Amino acid sequence: MNNKLDITISVIIPCYNAEKYLERTFRCLDAQTYRNFEVICINDGSTDGTQQLLERLCAKRERCAVYSYENGGLSEARNRGIPMAKGDYIHFLDADDWFYPTMYERMVGMITKHDMPDAVRVGYKWTFSFDENKIPELEDNDKEVSLCGNDRIIEEITKHIIGQSTQHIQSYYKTGRWEWGDIAFPVWSYLYKKDTIIKNNAYFVPKLQLIEDRIFNCTFMLYAEKVVYTDSQYYLYLSTSEGLLRSILKNPRKAYKDKVTNSVQRQAIRELYLKHKGIDLFSSYRGSNVLACFQVATILVNLPYREGKAKYLDFVNNPLITESLDGFPTKGAPLKMKVPLFMLQHGMKGMFYDLVWLASKLGIRFNSL
Repeated sequence: MNNKLDITISVIIPCYNAEKYLERTFRCLDAQTYRNFEVICINDGSTDGTQQLLERLCAKRERCAVYSYENGGLSEARNRGIPMAKGDYIHFLDADDWFYPTMYERMVGMITKHDMPDAVRVGYKWTFSFDENKIPELEDNDKEVSLCGNDRIIEEITKHIIGQSTQHIQSYYKTGRWEWGDIAFPVWSYLYKKDTIIKNNAYFVPKLQLIEDRIFNCTFMLYAEKVVYTDSQYYLYLSTSEGLLRSILKNPRKAYKDKVTNSVQRQAIRELYLKHKGIDLFSSYRGSNVLACFQVATILVNLPYREGKAKYLDFVNNPLITESLDGFPTKGAPLKMKVPLFMLQHGMKGMFYDLVWLASKLGIRFNSL
């Protein structure tokens, strides 16, 4: 299949209370210069006017369908759309983001130029506010990188997206800055070959939140033989970090459960790669488990003291976490990290929680980073 117009895209849009953003999202789709795509809208149990708006928007457009379900979460909504997809490639589009009119044209061009790779990816920008009337000019370039061979894909993508590595933390020790580089984990920056997903059963983990993109991509990349990307930033991601903070304060038990699940899922990916490739990814995400020891403490201090401390000790004494903490290097660490690490590594885990709890009661927000 070498003709660009033969490539079909299935756009899967999970929607939960997205009434505020959907018309803008559909304007992005209407503006695309490449037109060979279908739109699959999954209403994930919305309680606002999302369903009615989707029905009205799709009624005006060809190849646009709406499916409504009880709320199952973002991962389940994406999974529900995959079997319905008729396209060669799938785009998991967020309902509240924006992308340039030539994005699909560029991505399909990459697909045809590089002989139907398993996935293609574009760059993106984070933004905390958005005004359609003040869109920055697209800084496009012709550079494209083709990663051929599964071993190279694992080395250059999987090991960088599963989490923060030991080396990543040590780099922070030296510079005081997080060197994020080109983060390749958001699924909305990719077009995925549908056959690769279905053939290898590479679906999203149901109910998983916060790192669902990372885990999906780690699973997908295990089976990929070619991935092509460009750094040109075609996608604008609207960040709602304040909303995330409010959700943690509103439901700290759920936030804690998510952190536990994240460590379990990273371990599952580690075991998957050991089984199929003989590759141990532990050092690639060890730093994430260590950072979680700090983050979980700041979450649980929002619970009653006894409950929060009991949950914290359960978390830091879990073998998945102690494996990461034991012997984690502290040389060169700033004092705000060295002291907590020392306490966590030398039998003072409960004392560390007490300090974070006390600080919270005094209105001091603990921040080791």
